[in-house]
Amino acid sequence: MVLWGLAVVAVGGQVSCSSGKAARAEEERLKALIVDFSAERRGVNTTLDAMHAAAAKADLNAYLGCFAPDLIFLGTDPKERWNSAEFAKFVKHYFDQGQGWAYALVPESRNVVIEQAGNTAWFGRASQARGPLACVPVQPVVPRAQRGR
Repeated sequence: MVLWGLAVVAVGGQVSCSSGKAARAEEERLKALIVDFSAERRGVNTTLDAMHAAAAKADLNAYLGCFAPDLIFLGTDPKERWNSAEFAKFVKHYFDQGQGWAYALVPESRNVVIEQAGNTAWFGRASQARGPLACVPVQPVVPRAQRGR
């Protein structure tokens, strides 16, 4: 009986040791796949902050400069799908009157996701916008060339 108990412990110890090595090896393999996008996230956040500041000041050139030239802007209504020229016309109407808008962001709600190659970023955040776009969730894709201007 005692020998059997020792045999089970020895086998159990060997199994856990092997699975521990496999788990560590898998953890190291996964760590090697992780890319640090801290600099890219800071660039995206810089662009978003500039976009918000320009919207608040109704600064058309600075605001539109935060978007890619080939943007497709999706509003909350299914008919609100604007290309760059259409979106610029919409924004210009308000900004020409000196009417911008402010985004009252919910603290710590911004989430930036960058695809593995680091060329495209998406973001989401909760806001309590005030102004003509109060209901529009502005969530553009930020191409690498546009980050951190």
